[in-house]
Amino acid sequence: MQIELVASWKGKTDEESDLQLDRLHDVTAGGVGYLYEDRCDLLMGAEALCPEALARGAARIDAKLLRERLPEALFHAEKVARIIGDEKEIEEVKRSFTDFVAFCEEKQKETGEPVLIEADQLTE
Repeated sequence: MQIELVASWKGKTDEESDLQLDRLHDVTAGGVGYLYEDRCDLLMGAEALCPEALARGAARIDAKLLRERLPEALFHAEKVARIIGDEKEIEEVKRSFTDFVAFCEEKQKETGEPVLIEADQLTE
């Protein structure tokens, strides 16, 4: 099972949506507002970062709260990545989480409102 988080915001263009779609299942796509994480039996980084989005399917989450949750999310994402990937992938996953939060901060600054984070738990 995997977790997928997709950011949406006021004024999002078709081109920006296409950038996210082009990166489906890419663990390095946080910088375009798309976060993907392979699932295992441990608490996932995405669950620590956006629990309300996963519980409801979507939620607006203030960027400040995402930033506060980031250290715990990185801790859990690294634990999961160590089971699934190598050292290079671990760093890519952590960078993607950091980029995702920075992306959400930038979009909130641009639009004046938190991004909507849509969440899916996918099965293979």
